[in-house]
Amino acid sequence: MLKITTNEQADALVLKLEGAVKGPWVDELSKVWLGTARQNLGEKILVDLQGVRFVDSRGQALLLRMQQEGAAFIEPSAFLRFILEQGATGEAH
Repeated sequence: MLKITTNEQADALVLKLEGAVKGPWVDELSKVWLGTARQNLGEKILVDLQGVRFVDSRGQALLLRMQQEGAAFIEPSAFLRFILEQGATGEAH
């Protein structure tokens, strides 16, 4: 299960993720991201990863794509920082 909450702030839009970025939830997050990115062109988009407990390989790829497309991650755990850094360098995971 993945809970996605959006919150408008004065200088950014925040997507708060809670749960697991895996399976069908990757597709749901992708839809939310595409809609959010289109509607908020030029606006800073922050992705709060504090509540994320698991990411599969598709979820990792999506998070990396979001980062490449301008999302900034806040509150990633050491585990998430590690797998995102691994993915960014192209190492096996």
